[in-house]
Amino acid sequence: MARMSWEYLAGLFDGEGNLHTAKTGCLRWSLAQSRPRGLRICREVQQFLVAQGYRASVVSSRYSRRSTPSMMHYVLVQEKRSVQAVCHALLPFVRIKKIEVQDVWRFLLLYPPLRQP
Repeated sequence: MARMSWEYLAGLFDGEGNLHTAKTGCLRWSLAQSRPRGLRICREVQQFLVAQGYRASVVSSRYSRRSTPSMMHYVLVQEKRSVQAVCHALLPFVRIKKIEVQDVWRFLLLYPPLRQP
């Protein structure tokens, strides 16, 4: 596998990533992969993000596709400062989801977290 970089992560995010608001109201940056290879990719992404100083976790859930159960794996970044920093780092490299990344980054710049660490 290629060495993890912001450019590589931006390509993964353009194809398999998402920025959304969770049911709890928390803003999330996520990346989804399936199968064992996908879990390895998710763990590499998580390790890369943690090494950069951001909070990231990997979660897995079952799903059925054409009556065949399988596992879906996600890298989640939920802490506002981490979401903002990841969006900022990806901004020069994303192509497909550039507008979404810009919008979230601007929103978080205008409305920073209320609690200071």
